[in-house]
Amino acid sequence: MKELVELQRGQITVESQLGQGTRFQVFLPLQPAAELVPEKLGIPLSSDTGLTAVAQASTGEQPLILLVEDNPELADFIQDSLPQQYRICRATNGAEGLEQALSELPDLVISDVMMPVMDGYTFCHQLKADERTSHIPVILLTAKAALDSRLEGLTRGADDYLTKPFHVPELNLRIHNLLERQRRYQEYLRQELSRPASTPAPSLPTAPPDPFLEKLYTVVAERLDDTAFGVEQLADQMNMSRVHLHRKLKTLVGLPAGDVIRNYRLKQATRYLREGLNSSETAYRVGFDSPPYFAKCFREVYQMSPSEFARQN
Repeated sequence: MKELVELQRGQITVESQLGQGTRFQVFLPLQPAAELVPEKLGIPLSSDTGLTAVAQASTGEQPLILLVEDNPELADFIQDSLPQQYRICRATNGAEGLEQALSELPDLVISDVMMPVMDGYTFCHQLKADERTSHIPVILLTAKAALDSRLEGLTRGADDYLTKPFHVPELNLRIHNLLERQRRYQEYLRQELSRPASTPAPSLPTAPPDPFLEKLYTVVAERLDDTAFGVEQLADQMNMSRVHLHRKLKTLVGLPAGDVIRNYRLKQATRYLREGLNSSETAYRVGFDSPPYFAKCFREVYQMSPSEFARQN
């Protein structure tokens, strides 16, 4: 309450006498009616962000947003204020939010902090600690305006933080920016996967290695020449269901799991071709049991045959 009053440039006092009771007084500055916010929740109704288009999800579909909020009126208001192109699923506390996040794998999460059962801080921490959901950006909403509260949320892995009352245009812009950041990062990772091994990257947005993909590539590298190693075996090694693995990779690199394995094999093939191995030898080294099929896949990714690549490099 104290933080909300101070946000409105008001004052709050308390008087308490043992055995008689306690009285709180709130003093808020009177403002002209034209400047009053007409929404009882204290949030501007306008949702015009100046954006001409809603950011696409990294999967290419309309973005799915998970809204975790225990106040139904506020949850309804936030949902109604978001662009209609967003798909929305809802939960009323952090525990429900985790279940929804694992089953739906949303593109972004908006979560309150103070909730029953599981608060937003714990929810955010567990979401980011789980490899299946660690990539999902999180915006925390809270009435706690103090610096230590914001730092607590960011320390738990939150990507952004808004204090209540907030402006709807600002919320929409932050959502748009996070989804756009995810899309750009996906494009970067997809290009990295399709680039020949040991080739310097062109001028792309600076991005740190993704821990999940590094672990996945290590698993595939250990079974590189195993023609029987496929999506099922990879999912087992990553301790994930095939469905979760597919959806995680679609979000991260925009490709299904089978294509990620294939493209990683082809990327390593460029290394063997540079070392002087012919196309057939390279095919077997990287887990293809058919040299013609290897040559076909190689051409699809690098727009040249393995022999042409070897001659040019």
